[in-house]
Amino acid sequence: MTDIDRQIILKLFELSMNRYSEVRQRAQKHLLSLLRTFQCSYGLVTDRIVEILDSSSEIDDHDRIKGCLHVLLGDNFYFLLTRTSWQMKEKLWPLIARMLHANKRSITTLYGDISKKIRKEFSTVAIIQHANDRSKKSAIELWHRIEFDKINIKTHEICDQNNIQSYTNLMETLSQLLEIGTWAQQNITMSLLCLLLQRHIPIPLTCVKAFVDFLKHDNIKMREVCFEMRKRNLSKKKTVFFLELVCYEGCCSVMSFTETSSDLC
Repeated sequence: MTDIDRQIILKLFELSMNRYSEVRQRAQKHLLSLLRTFQCSYGLVTDRIVEILDSSSEIDDHDRIKGCLHVLLGDNFYFLLTRTSWQMKEKLWPLIARMLHANKRSITTLYGDISKKIRKEFSTVAIIQHANDRSKKSAIELWHRIEFDKINIKTHEICDQNNIQSYTNLMETLSQLLEIGTWAQQNITMSLLCLLLQRHIPIPLTCVKAFVDFLKHDNIKMREVCFEMRKRNLSKKKTVFFLELVCYEGCCSVMSFTETSSDLC
């Protein structure tokens, strides 16, 4: 990707928030096409989206908010929020859960559409990339045709650690939003948390505590989700912490959970 390509992407992004709907729609169409063509080019607009949607001040120009949300919603061929980058998810997924500036029905509808599309299209992405030394050596020899010992084989380990850190940060942020959000925000946040849970990565304790707290939530659907998640995803170590918190909180409704916790072993 050349400098001119970068400038075009940034210009199209700004036009995607234009006050005129026809200009916005055409710019969004071409922007999504370029983002689909150039892998990882979404990094050029990610921080700008965060800056606009995460603003705590009231923005009178709702066209800018709607433009950003339409870019996130994408089209039938490109959906930014399910790309494989955990760093991108760490930045953008909490914005969907917060639902800032949702003071108009059109914007609230867009947040709902984005949340539904995430649930429909998201597939579990490996955080730790497993590859044996033989595969790495073959790939290096095919790609670079240079000596194996000149390659930094620690690169993938650094990438794995960065993915784990971004995943943990994202889970903790969503767990905090779950505690303080409105019911609409809690519904979206809980659905995102359920999609992100993985067996091979430890669940942050803040996330476990949030599930405990919601076992006695007023919304029965939220309680049912928490019961289902503890059966499928909580590890043996987390189960001990989970039970201790429940007993401390005095939540009598989880007696059935203690009877069936053996399925986590």
